Amino acid sequence: MLYQAGTSPAGRAFAAEHAECVFMSGPSKKVIAPRVAAIRKLAAEAGRDPAGILMFGMMTVIVAPTDAEAQAKLADYRRYADPEGR
Repeated sequence: MLYQAGTSPAGRAFAAEHAECVFMSGPSKKVIAPRVAAIRKLAAEAGRDPAGILMFGMMTVIVAPTDAEAQAKLADYRRYADPEGR
């Protein structure tokens, strides 16, 4: 099996041509879905079966002794995230 991690433009192109499995991360299905669609589209254009590529979405689990503490950790975590990649 050939794995690809990441969905940069170069990573998508590589995955479409070669990968059997792709690992990607994103904060929601809304963010990940277009990445999956792009890889599947490129795979079809390359003559591959788009459904033959397995996609794995990464999930981040935040734990704490209480829900309030977990929510605070999540808020702190989100302070460092930038959907624009700046």
